Amino acid sequence: MANKLTEKTLSRLSKKYKLSKSTNLISFINENPENFENIELYQIAQYFDSKRRGEKPYYIELETLELIKNRLPEIKKKDIYIVDPICSVGIFLPMLIEKYGNKDKISFEFFDKDPETIEVARALWKLESHKRNISMSFQKKEFLNKRVNKNIDLMIGNFPNARTAHRVIRKEHPGLVKGHKQIQSYSTIYVKKAFVWSEYIVSIVPKNFLFTDEYKPVRDVMSKTNIHNIIDMDTKGFFNLKNENIILFNDFKTKLDYSNRVSVYSMKFKRDHHVNQKLLTSKTYPNWIIYRNGFFSRIARSLKLNTFNISRNVIPNITDDPYNAYWVIRGDNFDENSKIVKIPETDIYVHDDEIVSNTNLSKTLHRPDLYVLKSTLEKMQVDQKPRDTAASEKLIILELKENERELTEEDIKMLNSSDFKNYFNIATNFSSRSKTVDSITSFYLGKLDDQEEKDLSETTSISLDETMTDEFDVSKIEFKDEDDDYDEEDNN
Repeated sequence: MANKLTEKTLSRLSKKYKLSKSTNLISFINENPENFENIELYQIAQYFDSKRRGEKPYYIELETLELIKNRLPEIKKKDIYIVDPICSVGIFLPMLIEKYGNKDKISFEFFDKDPETIEVARALWKLESHKRNISMSFQKKEFLNKRVNKNIDLMIGNFPNARTAHRVIRKEHPGLVKGHKQIQSYSTIYVKKAFVWSEYIVSIVPKNFLFTDEYKPVRDVMSKTNIHNIIDMDTKGFFNLKNENIILFNDFKTKLDYSNRVSVYSMKFKRDHHVNQKLLTSKTYPNWIIYRNGFFSRIARSLKLNTFNISRNVIPNITDDPYNAYWVIRGDNFDENSKIVKIPETDIYVHDDEIVSNTNLSKTLHRPDLYVLKSTLEKMQVDQKPRDTAASEKLIILELKENERELTEEDIKMLNSSDFKNYFNIATNFSSRSKTVDSITSFYLGKLDDQEEKDLSETTSISLDETMTDEFDVSKIEFKDEDDDYDEEDNN
């Protein structure tokens, strides 16, 4: 395996060869003056081409390519057609040739609307050993405007995370966004287009694919087809990028098998997890839960979920002068027992004349029936808000929904427990959403359920019980050492 290219090496190459200019980059590829391995040339090209295009420069890591290659589908056909709809410099090509090079014929069609990028990809293509069974077509055009004349056996792409106003996307691609007013990301419409023509799709998409309403129509379609693998890249997988991404391996050709178990690999934890697809994509919850297991369902069954409205304050100016002012609760005011306490030396206040009427601050200031939540990746802390106090902007205010009973001490103890935080981390797929609570993940906040009877509809709709046969226990992996052997069917 080639050595990892470092920031220092890339900086040196940039200064010496001026590689942000595409003609210089192509010359560098052709001459290879420093004897880089072919895959390193692809990475160098991807890094400097993305920089030229005004993006944050990056390249895909070798580990990521290897993980993808090992999970690519076995295609029985002898003549196959593979498309990359947004190929950049074509970095997937060596991996695809290695995987499928023994076929009678492979037809590649790679798209990119940037003509300079396509020329870089052509230069890299010349590095490959050209067998007679391989044909390559580079298209200097937007794949979204392409009418495909035959089924695609495999589509693979790193779909863009670029976001823009819905009206811009609607103007550019009206047919692909019709009926979906929430689409604001190009990755959504690339995946939608891929559905129409492809028998199998490998797609790198933002991790918020698992959560947001924007992707819900896509999730609904995918949930009705066989999901073979998911690679949770977390913030890894790309050099110099910290965006959270996942890779989905989706079979659109084979009839859905309701007993299908999805293999989920975590690049953060370096471990595999297997989960029944019916449970992973369950509509009982607002998002897909890729690490769902028996521990998660045991906690979820004990709770009445979706019981809070959440809000945050905007506090204009703070002071350390308590005169004619209200105490502002900060994260530091939670003690080790998750109780809100004063710290006279460092407490802050907001003056009465700074509070604007009809703001969240004014509406919540005097209410003692609210709760304050501090959430980090490691811990959740909840306590009742004292009357005549304000919660700082970094804290979350919890308001019980109409007709919900007040929280008991046992409810608050449960919300402050390490088990609850581990459950919440699973619910939020160990993503950046695990650090805080938003309008989607607030669904998972709850109180102990008083009812003895639970709805068994989800359990009876599947033939498998909830045993995940996990290779590792996700619920404990970061914060606990003991094993969780909980194993029972899903009665949520």
